[in-house]
Amino acid sequence: MAVSTSSRFKTPAIVLSIVFVLMLILAFIVSIDYPANNTANGSDADVSAAPAPSPTPSPTSDCAPEFVQEAGVNEDNQVDSDFETEYAATVTGAANLSEAQKAIVLKRSASNAQRLAIWAAQFGAHDDQTEWQSLVEDGCLSQEGQAVYYKLAGIFSVSTFEEAQAPENGYNSGINNGNLVISPEPGIRGDLRAIKITTPDGKVVYIMVRCGNVVYDAPPPGVPPGTTDNPPPVTPPEVCPPDQVRNVNGVCVTPKSSNPDDYKKPGDDNTTDSGTGTKPRVPTVTTPPESSPPPVNTSVVGGGGVVDTPTNTPGTETGVTAPDAAPAPTTPTPVPSPEPTVNPGPDNSGENSEEVVNPYP
Repeated sequence: MAVSTSSRFKTPAIVLSIVFVLMLILAFIVSIDYPANNTANGSDADVSAAPAPSPTPSPTSDCAPEFVQEAGVNEDNQVDSDFETEYAATVTGAANLSEAQKAIVLKRSASNAQRLAIWAAQFGAHDDQTEWQSLVEDGCLSQEGQAVYYKLAGIFSVSTFEEAQAPENGYNSGINNGNLVISPEPGIRGDLRAIKITTPDGKVVYIMVRCGNVVYDAPPPGVPPGTTDNPPPVTPPEVCPPDQVRNVNGVCVTPKSSNPDDYKKPGDDNTTDSGTGTKPRVPTVTTPPESSPPPVNTSVVGGGGVVDTPTNTPGTETGVTAPDAAPAPTTPTPVPSPEPTVNPGPDNSGENSEEVVNPYP
């Protein structure tokens, strides 16, 4: 029976073809560029999902409007002092909060290379969060910077966004004298609202709404300690004794008792009180009464004073002899004649010759 030569080699050729195709597929899978490991926030895990394809960076001479750089505003050592205002304007009335949050983070990172370096490093899209100068050129995001931006956008495309509270025991960050710094001690105080970003592999990053600061779970290597926008800690008030309460002024006081016997009341005499308490007894007055009034000073400043001018000649007062006064006169004073008991009449004889008629009958 004759065997065809072509049939003899047909099966090995098919096997080789299949192996070649499988090798091509494997090489393509290995060549996929996943983001680098992220160690900035205490995590060595890779982002498991492949990011969306990155557009080709454009030359800085033809800078796209979104990549034009703006000076960072770092009041109170914040990464982005305008972030809260921009965030509110973006998410207010947005139909999709998650998409709006993603858009504002990308927008603020594209317009400032330092913010881009800090935020992108948390997801492994940039190697050094403290190095951003190479990401900007001629007032535009450089081609390297644009590549970092598109890598970050790809990671965001497969991540979830939500608003949450930043962990109070985290480490705050900020910008101090133009450099990224980390709080030397844990504790986030003040407004804790944050954008919580979760990647497919479970990595979580918090960017605070009030300032754009990243919250770290541990001080990252290579970032020096410094002052952040954390408000000063609130000193707790002193603890009141068990029998006292704090009043509206913050002072510890003994509460008023509803039992009237808890308060001092006057007793039967001036030495005894009833009830309980510490009311002091009023001491008895022992000063004797004044025997004579004190002299009245009649002088006035500058000389002069009150002058006693008598209304009568000294010695004329009955029974009173003024010092150095002449004696009272001894000549008797004539006594006037008494009035007649009858009418004098027309001839002063004391008799009336006519009948007296009462003029007022």
